[in-house]
Amino acid sequence: MLMTMLPIWSKLCGPSSTSFTDLLAIDGVRESLGLSFKNAKELNAIIDYELPTRCPKFRHEQVIIAGEAFDVYYRDVIECIKALYGDPNFADYLAFTPEWHYADEDQTTHLFHDMHRWWDTQAAYPVYLTIGNILKEIRRKPSRSTHILLGYLPTTYLEHISNKASRHHTISNLYHACMSCILGPLKSAGLDGVKMCSGDGALHRCHPLFASFVGDYPEQLLATGVKFMECPKCNVDAGDTGSNTVAFHLHNLGSVLDALAALDHGSLAFVCVCAAVGIKPIVYSFWEDLPFANIFRAITPDVLHQLYQGLVKHLVQWLSEACGAAEIDARCCCLPTNHNIQLFTKGTTGFLYLAQYPCHSSETLELLQVALDTFHNNKGIFIDLGIWKNFNLPKLHAARHYPHMIMLFGTTDNYNTEYTKHLHIDIAKDTYRATNHKDDVTMVAVLGLEPGNPTPTFIPFPNLP
Repeated sequence: MLMTMLPIWSKLCGPSSTSFTDLLAIDGVRESLGLSFKNAKELNAIIDYELPTRCPKFRHEQVIIAGEAFDVYYRDVIECIKALYGDPNFADYLAFTPEWHYADEDQTTHLFHDMHRWWDTQAAYPVYLTIGNILKEIRRKPSRSTHILLGYLPTTYLEHISNKASRHHTISNLYHACMSCILGPLKSAGLDGVKMCSGDGALHRCHPLFASFVGDYPEQLLATGVKFMECPKCNVDAGDTGSNTVAFHLHNLGSVLDALAALDHGSLAFVCVCAAVGIKPIVYSFWEDLPFANIFRAITPDVLHQLYQGLVKHLVQWLSEACGAAEIDARCCCLPTNHNIQLFTKGTTGFLYLAQYPCHSSETLELLQVALDTFHNNKGIFIDLGIWKNFNLPKLHAARHYPHMIMLFGTTDNYNTEYTKHLHIDIAKDTYRATNHKDDVTMVAVLGLEPGNPTPTFIPFPNLP
């Protein structure tokens, strides 16, 4: 009977859940295969709640801002770090101590490439997490799953708040409240340490720290509280972001923390003090209590948005207006066929390419600075031709931070926003498209939502002027 029914089932039925249940209903199938489940529903329950998973389950919490509750779905950040740290697939690619690399035996030419070469550290809106201990050759490949979906933040425009400034302040504080909820466990773990087992079975005492923030310009402003058209890293004036010679310093973290502490002195004093240090009035920023964290230093270069979608996009437009698109096309057509053509052989004008070197030395970083200087020395032609008025562009100014950030956090392929965009497609967009687009909370439950009622977190929000 069993041998007769199986060919009929395979011919008439497809791979749907109903067909799978029909298969299990055939006499003798379950017994022959030794299955403990009777239908597709029971199998899904085993997969969702009984099988061990690489990532911890999602939690659900409500953050209340200005009298309105917002849902936050997130995983335990420490458990996520443990999952990456202890993955056997990464056992051969973990670094445990900071290192200096040199290009010569005299140790005069430094090399900068991986993120774990740090030295100073040792003395629904998806949020992703990775650890710098994993070698970048592995970490930058989306197929190796070195990033974990840490949580989903609520997205809202708060249209019921009529005052534009108040609405923006509320959205900013909602973001920081949610991030505080997600990253809160790093406070004690960073100071006291946590025992973690690496993929090879060795036990280590680790101090997970918030080290770098990867995001585009609006996300950088949201995290730092810096105003639009200003630099999220340093104190350069908005009117000087087009200069390559004006001196600058990182925002003073101590002064900013003192300003944030002025919240206890009243709303007006709080707003005034925050304005004096160049940030928006943030109520309980997510980074102010994290050990050894400096949000202004943590902001990393963003090649995708700052160079490709920023400077190069502008440059192509300016050149088209200066020469004419037809003239550029005509000159390109006149170029002889040459499969060995090489551009920027001296490395003095190719800032875009130099900025993406997978390994930098102290010499190539000097070339990177020379390339940027070359552009600034010649950019005035676009003003002379009436194509552009000024170069006070935050994305242009950001290039001045590249050499120092490469020395601090490794080459730019360590923190490219293109990686998280790929993850967003795989984990969020494609996952949602595979559903029936109904009961969105249920979709999160499929990812492993812990049962239970959410615990509201009340964030006192003053009426800021």
